Amino acid sequence: MTDKRVLLEAFKQLVGTTEYELGDNFYSFLQVDQYHDLQNPSKFLIVGGRGSGKTRIFRTLTGPDGFRRVIGDTKPYQQPNYENTTLLIGYFADDSHFPKSTVLSKYNTDVAATAFWIGSIAYILVSHYPDDPQIKSTVTDCFDQKAQTLFASKDILKSPSQWVPFVMDNPEPWEIFLDRVNEILAQRDQWVILAYDQIDRIHPEQEILYSYIRTLVTYWYSVSQRWKRLKCKIFLRTDLRNAKTMRFPDASKLIARQIDLSWDITSLYRLLIRRLSNMDASPEMLEYLQRIPALIYKSDDLGYVPTEQKEPLEKFVEQLIGRYMGTSPKKGYSYTWIPNHLQDANGDLSPRSFLKCYSCAATSMLAPQNQKVLQQLQGNALLTPSAIQDSIQEVSTDRVQELQEDFPWLEKFKTFVEGSTLLMQEAEFLSKIQRLLEYYPNENYPAKTPSGMEDELIALGIIQRTTDARINMPEIYLHGFRLKRKGGIRHVKS
Repeated sequence: MTDKRVLLEAFKQLVGTTEYELGDNFYSFLQVDQYHDLQNPSKFLIVGGRGSGKTRIFRTLTGPDGFRRVIGDTKPYQQPNYENTTLLIGYFADDSHFPKSTVLSKYNTDVAATAFWIGSIAYILVSHYPDDPQIKSTVTDCFDQKAQTLFASKDILKSPSQWVPFVMDNPEPWEIFLDRVNEILAQRDQWVILAYDQIDRIHPEQEILYSYIRTLVTYWYSVSQRWKRLKCKIFLRTDLRNAKTMRFPDASKLIARQIDLSWDITSLYRLLIRRLSNMDASPEMLEYLQRIPALIYKSDDLGYVPTEQKEPLEKFVEQLIGRYMGTSPKKGYSYTWIPNHLQDANGDLSPRSFLKCYSCAATSMLAPQNQKVLQQLQGNALLTPSAIQDSIQEVSTDRVQELQEDFPWLEKFKTFVEGSTLLMQEAEFLSKIQRLLEYYPNENYPAKTPSGMEDELIALGIIQRTTDARINMPEIYLHGFRLKRKGGIRHVKS
């Protein structure tokens, strides 16, 4: 019989892959049906919360054979596919080809930011087609000698001071150039898609950041009908998409151009099994997974692929933990218990938190003080319900720390609510927010009033307002903010 410690070590390694956004190993990437929407050329805004997998999709999509790996090999009529489409990076903060935030801060008006995006599109296209005679001829036709010299400069994207003024003062040749590139692509029956990610890292100051986001989205929307073959995919955090500064004319029309990244319970368990089954081709783990009939199958191109059927997934969880989170159904059905306790107040689930929950539970089972508990586990079980329950608290702490990276004011918020007991009367909660605003008046808050702050916390999925005017907080944030609660939480549907 396989040593359970070996299997738990594999689960423990999930902590290295809980950054679902990171890593370039395709065999840890789960292709889901929702990604097929990326093939629709009219949908260019991909929206998701922190940890929803935006950057992982971006990295895979812009990597080797990325289109087929993310979207598949279907070839719908008049749509991009893996054979006729080129994916280029339009912006990625970790890519050294792009300027740092200190440089971009100089172009903090909407006019300058728009010029930056227009010019960067042109430079990226020219760089990708250095020896293409039609593209080279178009550059010669559209630009004067000084501009042509800039196109030939190394790392020109990192020096916008050399070309942003050109675009601002004389935008016509840049726009004409891009129109003609679109025409060339149409003649060749080809598509070029520019992908943008890590937009939130363009600049730490909100006004400058929002200027770049707003102008990027509005510009691509403005040319979405004009350019038939030159397209984009913009990966954006949900809170940034919903920010008031994005409420420009026609912003409501973006809904039809948007893909909302979301995870259901089945997809989360499929991701977990995808990771485990392709982790260094571990024979012990493969044997453990294959004890459940039809749980995984081998693909020559994709490695081990998890089933899409719910029943084998449920049997896997039952083998791993037990059918219930205790001795009876009253303790909760194990398959749904974990996602129920990891969702935010909007019902959204993060694959990063889900994977980390199992990693933390495995780490706990391997601890010296739990060796007797491990030895007493019956059958194929590897984790105890108590190990899972304890891991929820650790994941909650990590989740709140992650949020504070994006919203530093939450650290101050935590000091004013920690130790409180939920459910809390709304009036009491607003009183705490009022004291927060008064005690730290210079903090960069998203709103200036207690009710406005409450609305922002609700929009972020951190709290929810009940029908009887009380404030509740889901467990994924409860422990991280050091709150207590009487009673249960709202559960996601299986």
